[in-house]
Amino acid sequence: YLQIKEITMKALNILEKGKNIDLVGHLLRDYWEIKKKLSNEVTHKKIDAIYKKGLKAGALGGKILGAGGGGFMLFYCPKKNHKAFKKKLKHYYITKFNFTNNSSRIIHASKKEHLR
Repeated sequence: YLQIKEITMKALNILEKGKNIDLVGHLLRDYWEIKKKLSNEVTHKKIDAIYKKGLKAGALGGKILGAGGGGFMLFYCPKKNHKAFKKKLKHYYITKFNFTNNSSRIIHASKKEHLR
């Protein structure tokens, strides 16, 4: 748990100081690897396959969010890789996100692709 807190603090530092935002993608990858070691119930074959596909498509890292209610995968993909990422994951609903100083908000949602 201490490693996760350290990663979170590093990400916060990057965001607050306007550092290279791509570093957050690498931190997401580190976080995911640590999280998987905490429990066998963090992931399963389908999630792992989507995660590997996202990385191969150009994402630097990612994690699962909201898994209890269906969940979704969050990937950080540098702008230069967006086109390839969208093409390789075209069977999934993809939406962009931005970092803000506000709490998280859904501003648009439709047509979900489920893991089933």
